[in-house]
Amino acid sequence: MNRKRGQNEGSIYQRKSDGRWAGQVSLSDGSRRSVYGKTAAIVREKMSALRLEVAQGIKTPKRMTVAGLVTAWLEAKKSTVRHTTFTGYSLTINKHVVPKIGHIKFSAVTASDLERLYEECEKTISPKSIRNIHAAMKQAFDWAVRHDWISRNPAQLITATDLPKIVRKPPTVITREEARKLIDVAVGTKGEALIALAVTTGARVGEVMGITWDRLDLASTPATLRIDRALHYVDSKPFLMEPKTPAGVRDLTLTPTASAPLRKLRIEQNKAALRLGKAWSNPLDLVFVSESGQPLNRRAVLKQYFRPLLIEAGLPPMMKFHTLRHAAASLLLADGVPVPLVSRMLGHSSPAFTMAIYSHAIPNSEHVVASAMESILGN
Repeated sequence: MNRKRGQNEGSIYQRKSDGRWAGQVSLSDGSRRSVYGKTAAIVREKMSALRLEVAQGIKTPKRMTVAGLVTAWLEAKKSTVRHTTFTGYSLTINKHVVPKIGHIKFSAVTASDLERLYEECEKTISPKSIRNIHAAMKQAFDWAVRHDWISRNPAQLITATDLPKIVRKPPTVITREEARKLIDVAVGTKGEALIALAVTTGARVGEVMGITWDRLDLASTPATLRIDRALHYVDSKPFLMEPKTPAGVRDLTLTPTASAPLRKLRIEQNKAALRLGKAWSNPLDLVFVSESGQPLNRRAVLKQYFRPLLIEAGLPPMMKFHTLRHAAASLLLADGVPVPLVSRMLGHSSPAFTMAIYSHAIPNSEHVVASAMESILGN
């Protein structure tokens, strides 16, 4: 072993056997941990990260279990992802991973252990959820590899073909007549503008709840709307979050069906603010709020606005709000609106993604293709 050290680098040295650089850090239990890299700079960076972990009290991996690993990984990931993503990871792992393999030493986990975990999960959750679990475990073990806690990632040995296949089912939709009926029964109710906007734009429930008055131009003809945020709650506090992708930001032209009740709602809110005075509070300037101006949560939207109207319209009372999004897309495609325009309205990343979900809504698509080809090449 060649103890070739950089100046003032302490225990960083270059190994004669393979030319790699190595370093050692003292741990809280008196032991020492070795890290390795192709250059002294890489080793120095790994040692700094390890010292920080020790200072922050992150458990060293000597006897760390899977539960300990995912806890450390989640803590490290918390500041780098959206709060909703972090919450999703935490709930999924703590519900499905920790109870089943959380007690196993993470350094002893094999691909077979993970495959058995996924097979067990198949009894209670969907293939998509299992794939989400696998993605999380893969990231957690990758994080351990980067910290030199293990030499390889067991999740890397599991390929996409080893995981349950996702069978995409056509979305539940409502007919043109049912959509019209829902809009009609909402007239004159608290949900009039909300339902009209959701059906005519296909916006997600969080996007609808996150619309602010400054994103609406009701004075123009036709009226327009910019969707660039959604309402979320963190520790019971509301905040507006930007979309995950640039495609989620879009400018929409509103139909009179949507713009008319929005104008009426604006007048009603102004009157409420004057009547209530200091009791009125709408700090986020949201369009859809409670009677005192406070942000709505999804439960309130479903209970107070949506389900009573479903019953009145003769629709299933447990129908999801997201069905209105599916309805908007399906009705437009069935009417011949080009896929790219519908995709843009929905905020999808690409028309291909829209087609993967809604191809069933395009009537006689195979016949149209065959007829077009015959007109091109036929006699």
